[in-house]
Amino acid sequence: MSSKKITIIEFAPCVDVLLGITQGAEEGYAGVDRGLVAIRSGSRLRPTLLSINAGGKASNVARVIDKLITDRDSVEVELIVFRADSPEGRYLAELQSAELSRVRLRSVMVDSTSRFCINVSDTDSRQPSRVEFNLSPRVIWQPNAIGAVLGMATEMATDLLLVAGNPPVIAPHCRMAVDLPAAIIKNVPNKPAISIDIEKGALADCIDADPQPDVIKINREEFASVHQQHWGRYQGILIVTDDEGCTVWGSGTGGPPTRVDRARGQEVHSTVGAGDATHAGFSIAHWVWDFDPVRAARYGMAVAASLVSSPAGARGVRKKDVDRFFSQLEAAAQRTQT
Repeated sequence: MSSKKITIIEFAPCVDVLLGITQGAEEGYAGVDRGLVAIRSGSRLRPTLLSINAGGKASNVARVIDKLITDRDSVEVELIVFRADSPEGRYLAELQSAELSRVRLRSVMVDSTSRFCINVSDTDSRQPSRVEFNLSPRVIWQPNAIGAVLGMATEMATDLLLVAGNPPVIAPHCRMAVDLPAAIIKNVPNKPAISIDIEKGALADCIDADPQPDVIKINREEFASVHQQHWGRYQGILIVTDDEGCTVWGSGTGGPPTRVDRARGQEVHSTVGAGDATHAGFSIAHWVWDFDPVRAARYGMAVAASLVSSPAGARGVRKKDVDRFFSQLEAAAQRTQT
């Protein structure tokens, strides 16, 4: 059996810092009301450092895939990270290298900034009043970086190209490069399969591109960020996640969807990265193990369940837990069919 290659592109890598906070009059947040977290001006938050790791949507996908594939899988996975040649960029690369064993990291230097993202969460809070927010600066590229990246895309050889996360903004006007993902897809030779997780204008451009993505994995808000006229033209696999699971279309939104519920009963520590876990699980199950789209989405839900039930998030995904959640979902699906 010939080996498949998966290439994952990360436009906006970051150092992800996860902090835990509690509700309190002096050293915590004041309260939460219908999703709005109140913090007194001038108050001193005393967060607990929970973790520091390499972040970014594509990096999360690669990290989870690294935990799912085994030596028996005939697949080569490469994570291409466009990053700054700076002390911060090198620190990020060190974090990524330390977390990956089966996925190969390839750093591509572009004239850009580096970023640190702060995820703040009260891990004891529960839905519908969960306390969780994110401080996430944009990555800024200089204009010369675009040509270098598109030139590199013309030399890319892969079976599956996976693009996740918003494109960078371009100096000096800080305009988001919404046309960059579609341009990369167009420039890659030999027409590999394409799987994306992006939103708004970049997503609309990819839907209207030639070739279209084979798979789009997004959440409900990202689905709503694109006008229905674009979805009417899409002919590929669409997976839309929400708090209770996901909805799967096998050949565009014109056909009937299939509902896939999330795994039940697990403790939820944080939902940060759950969508990326779903994307990673679907990609391995569908493209490497040849699961059909619905069953692959079910496997993606099992991976997400493993992530949210671990205090370590994406770093705590364990294949044995994924397999256990997947068995539960498979059994539930069989009961529904009978």
